[in-house]
Amino acid sequence: MGSSLTDAENFRRFVLTQLAEEITDTPFKSSIRLIIIMSLGVSKRMRLTDLMKLTGCGKGSISNHIDKLEKSGFVTTHDASFFTSPRIVVEITKKGEEFYDSYLSMLEKIIYSQVHGDGENSTADSKTEDSSNLS
Repeated sequence: MGSSLTDAENFRRFVLTQLAEEITDTPFKSSIRLIIIMSLGVSKRMRLTDLMKLTGCGKGSISNHIDKLEKSGFVTTHDASFFTSPRIVVEITKKGEEFYDSYLSMLEKIIYSQVHGDGENSTADSKTEDSSNLS
């Protein structure tokens, strides 16, 4: 006897497949680059030294990751003078923000389906349902 998947399981599988497709053929194959873009999605811009501390990467390694993200259009870099020493600042681009928003949306769908057991309702629908149950 074969077991059939529930709608929630099918939905989770679909969202995970979308997520895998989103990051497979992009610079986000590296978890370090994903951490960088997620951090910049929240902060909008960070100093290279702060990203080094956050990721645990050395200067050469983090520069390589940033270079790949910049060549793909997800971030930009520029030099900023801070007192007497120059600092490299990394900023998220519109394309990077779109990826960040898309990635968060997919994660939200996965979490929602885990909590509620069904992937058909959106988070907005659930908030409406929750508030209508209060009356």
